[in-house]
Amino acid sequence: MTNPVSAPGVSAVIPVAPVEAVPPVQGRRLAVELTAYSASEEEGTTWGIAYSGVPVRPGTVAVDPAVIPLGSRLHIAGLPGVYRAEDTGGGIRGAHIDVFIESRAAALEFGRRRNVTVEILN
Repeated sequence: MTNPVSAPGVSAVIPVAPVEAVPPVQGRRLAVELTAYSASEEEGTTWGIAYSGVPVRPGTVAVDPAVIPLGSRLHIAGLPGVYRAEDTGGGIRGAHIDVFIESRAAALEFGRRRNVTVEILN
């Protein structure tokens, strides 16, 4: 495949590599770092509204949308239920998920968990 390029007085053909298809997100598993947050004054989240505009509630997680699209449903190994990616955060970059927990004390007790398997359900 080629891509013609031209400029005043210059004409060239530059070879372009074919773009590989991006693997589907659904069913993808990845290892993430898992932390927890709450709607608290100490965390600067007292208003309790997620990036997507919905109120944070149990089942809400913050993600890096470049890794996990907002709106995705997730199964997180070791945690019960299904979670929804509805929030982002300043410290959430790459393969890092922040789980909303109602109590600040419980969020702090949750700690930091590494290499947790997450499956994107949709």
